[in-house]
Amino acid sequence: MLTIRFIRTVNIFILLICYSSILSGQTIGVSGSVAFTIGEKDLIPEGITYDPATRQFFISSINKEKVVAVNEKGTARDFINSGQDGILQTLGMKVDLLTRRLWVVSNKDASNSHQSAVHVFDIETGKLIKKFILKKDTAHLFNDIALTTSGDAFITDSYSHTIYTVQADLTRLEQFAESESFLGGANGLTVSPDNTMLYIATGNGITTINIKNKDIKPIRQANNIAAKGIDGLVFYQGSLYGIVNSVEDERDMFVARYMVSKDLTEIIGMTIIDKGNPLFNLPTTCVIDDDYLYCLANTSLRIFFQDKTNSKDMMRDPIILKYKLSE
Repeated sequence: MLTIRFIRTVNIFILLICYSSILSGQTIGVSGSVAFTIGEKDLIPEGITYDPATRQFFISSINKEKVVAVNEKGTARDFINSGQDGILQTLGMKVDLLTRRLWVVSNKDASNSHQSAVHVFDIETGKLIKKFILKKDTAHLFNDIALTTSGDAFITDSYSHTIYTVQADLTRLEQFAESESFLGGANGLTVSPDNTMLYIATGNGITTINIKNKDIKPIRQANNIAAKGIDGLVFYQGSLYGIVNSVEDERDMFVARYMVSKDLTEIIGMTIIDKGNPLFNLPTTCVIDDDYLYCLANTSLRIFFQDKTNSKDMMRDPIILKYKLSE
């Protein structure tokens, strides 16, 4: 059976086929600064989110199957212990500010089955509130999660070109939308500020879904906009921000801003914030707080994909970079 490690490696590099090189003339911003590092080389993080109430970052761990919290002094601790409450290899996470919940998606392959899970934790105590387990004999990969302001969750399944949803009342996990054409390799996703639109990073670019009527289509954009191969995706002050990592060389990976039209249906401009940063080591996801974008820049994920997690000398401490978004 294929493992998550192998399948995800294929997902990352197969996108090279459809990735377009950045055209000359694109605006390139200044490099970010280091926000903090985590002294755990074999953590193999993938997701990052932030809770402004407690001033804590939360970092997921594929290798350790846990969630780490980092306070404003940069001190890290295990918030969710390895395997706690049946949590698996953790990826995307989001904080619900109103209900004080931390949502986490995770996955694990067994010999003849594939498990994908959604866990909801009390952010104050770390206690489990609810979990949903999808057990199938076909491969699934819950990759990222987005929340509306009312607390409804939307989850990408990268392997089945599907979006799942869990309502704020936590009654059930159910399929929301499916499209092999428009949701192939669905990865990062985010919600428009008015809660009307989902934006999903896919192998072919950014797809939009109208949350009310489920109308699904690729976002409109000019030909010179490079929006393929995005991993983490967030919406902030009229723009989408994405981490493009589906290339073989870190020198070609970048953090970008995509300006969105007022009707939320078109990318009308693009700025590269950072490209080829020497601290990049398969950067993945991002979160925004107080006009700063925080990017999980050094993950050592390649080592994980190559099944070399016992070779700690090949790994580096996870690094989170930050970028000021306006002056």
